[in-house]
Amino acid sequence: MKAGILDKGSVAPSDRPTTGTAIVEKERTARGAADGKPLRSERGIREVERNVFRVRVSTGSRDPLTGSPKQVERVIRGGIRAARELHSKLEGEVARGVHGGPTMTVGELLDDWLGMCKRRVDKAGRAGLEKNTYNNYELQVRTLKATQLASMPLTRLTTRRPVEETYEALGQVLGAARMAQVHKALRAGFNHAIGEGWMTLNPAALVREKPSPPVRRRATPTRQQVEAAFVAAQNVHVDLEAFLATAALTGLRRQALCGLRWSDIDFDAGLVSIRRVINVVGGTPVLVEYAKHRRAKAAPPPKHLDQALVPVLKELRERQRQRAAGSGTTYPADGWLFSPDGMGLDHVSPDHFGRLVKQVMRSLDLDATLHSLRHHRGSKLVSEGVDPAIAARELDHGSLSYFLDTYVHPVRSDVDPKLKRVGKSYAIGSKAEAIAPNPSDPHSKDADARRASRPSDSKANAGTARARRARSVQS
Repeated sequence: MKAGILDKGSVAPSDRPTTGTAIVEKERTARGAADGKPLRSERGIREVERNVFRVRVSTGSRDPLTGSPKQVERVIRGGIRAARELHSKLEGEVARGVHGGPTMTVGELLDDWLGMCKRRVDKAGRAGLEKNTYNNYELQVRTLKATQLASMPLTRLTTRRPVEETYEALGQVLGAARMAQVHKALRAGFNHAIGEGWMTLNPAALVREKPSPPVRRRATPTRQQVEAAFVAAQNVHVDLEAFLATAALTGLRRQALCGLRWSDIDFDAGLVSIRRVINVVGGTPVLVEYAKHRRAKAAPPPKHLDQALVPVLKELRERQRQRAAGSGTTYPADGWLFSPDGMGLDHVSPDHFGRLVKQVMRSLDLDATLHSLRHHRGSKLVSEGVDPAIAARELDHGSLSYFLDTYVHPVRSDVDPKLKRVGKSYAIGSKAEAIAPNPSDPHSKDADARRASRPSDSKANAGTARARRARSVQS
C-alpha cells in the first residue's frame, strides 16, 4: 500500500476534540484485530488501526484560554517508516515556526497574517476584503519586514519597547499618515497571533504614543464660493460644471459620482440611487458593486435629487446626445453621467475629475478639494434646519455622532437668531418684580396666609377624639 496522508477532512489540529467515546471504541476495536498483532506506538506516533498512524508534534506553546499544550496532528495511512518521516517533517516545520512554534519571528507572523488576508480577498460578507485594502496591507508588511523587529522571535516580544523603538525609527522617514497604516497592520498581525494561540498579549496595542493620521480641517466652502467654482469650471472642462453641481447638491463621494448611470437618476420621483462605485486599485479604475454591500451592510437608500440639479443634468444628457449624433455614434440607452468621451460610453476615473476640481479651487485661492463639497452639503443641510438624522442618511452615514463630528461645520459668521431668543422667556431682575403673585400658585405669599388661617389636621383630629370619649361616658 502506498503511504500517504489522509484527506483534509481527516487532519485535525490538537486544539480540536480528538479523543472521546467514538475514538476510544475505535482504538479498542483496532487492538482486537483478527491478526492478533499489537498496534505499534512510539514517541509522537501511534497506530490507531492497522497501517493508520496518528502523528503528533508539540509546538511548544499553550492555549491562552485553557492553558493546554498546542500540538500539530496529522493522520497518515501507510507503514511505520512513512509515519516517522512525517514526524520528522512536522518537527522541522515547528522549528521553522510554520505552525506558530516558539521560534516564529515577527516577519514570519506577518507573512502568515498576510496569507490569511489574501484568502479573504473578494469574499462576500464581512469576511471579505477589498483588493485595494490587501494591497495596502502588503505594502505595510514589506515596510515592517525591513526593520529589526521582523527578526525578533515572538517569545522575546513580551514588552512594548521593541515596537516603540521600531516606530521611532520609522517615524524619521515616514509621514504621520503612513505610520498610522503601519501601526494598524502590525496590531492586526499580533491579534492574529493571539487568536492562533501564539501570543498572549498585543505589544502594538500597549505603545504609549500610538501613531495617528494628521487631522487637517479644511475650510468648508460657502454658497458664494461654490457658485464661483461653478463659473470657473466652465473654463476648465465643458462638463465639469455639471460634475461640481452634482457633488455639491448630493454630497456623494467621488467613487459614487463616477459610477452614476442615467438609470440611477429618477427625475419623476426626485431620487438618486447608488448601485456601483469606481475604485482605483493599483492606479487602475475598477468598477465594483457598492462597496458596503460586500461588508454585509444594508443597501443605501436613494438620495434626494435637488430640484436645482434637475435642469443641469438634463442639459448634460442633451449635450451627450448631440455629440453622439455629430460623431455618428449610437447613443447608449443607459450611459454614464460623466465619461471621458463626453457621450456616456465609458466611465471616468475618480482621479481625473479630482485633479480638475483641485485646479478650479486653486484658481479661486480656496484651500478645498472635491471632498470639501461633501462637507459643504452636510453643513448646508443642518444650517437650513434639516433633521441631522436625515442629513446623515443623505450622506450615507449610519452614525449620527460621526456625521456631526466630521461633516458639520459652522457656516454662519454671526450669531444664530435662535440663540438670541432663548433667554427672553425667563423672568429675571425687573421682570420678576413686575409679575404679580398668582393666588393659585402654591408657593405665593397669599397661599401661605390661607394655609395659616385653616386649622391644622392634627388639631382637628384631636377634637374629634375628645368628642367620641364624651359620648361614650354619657352612654
